[in-house]
Amino acid sequence: MPEFFGVMNDKFKTSHRAIIAGAVVGVAAILGDNFQFAGQTFTAKFTTMAVFGAIVMCIVSMMSLFKLRKTEPNLPRPFKAVAYPLFPIIILVLAAISLVTMFYYNQQLTLVFVVLMVMGFSYSSMTQTQPDSAIDNK
Repeated sequence: MPEFFGVMNDKFKTSHRAIIAGAVVGVAAILGDNFQFAGQTFTAKFTTMAVFGAIVMCIVSMMSLFKLRKTEPNLPRPFKAVAYPLFPIIILVLAAISLVTMFYYNQQLTLVFVVLMVMGFSYSSMTQTQPDSAIDNK
């Protein structure tokens, strides 16, 4: 994320610029309802893109859960993974099936999603700094 969006509000301790940017994108999606893309409204496609992101995030979260439990079994856990490992496995399988289904039924949008993911990953890789050099937004 660009540093500009990571600035914290002194009073509320939130990244207010990121919240405002998200709101602007949401309003633009609603106002763009008259624009058509691949036979559907922009709002419908925008929502589908959000679902792509949510499913990918779910898959990465479940994979991270398994990896962390394996590599760091003694870390303190402030929350409990219900019915571990059964429920996380079920969630991971269902999310993977959902993602494949989304790709199959939204092939044009899948291409847009993959391009945006590659661009985001590239930007992140190029601007990444080491944790020791992270800026503390006081």
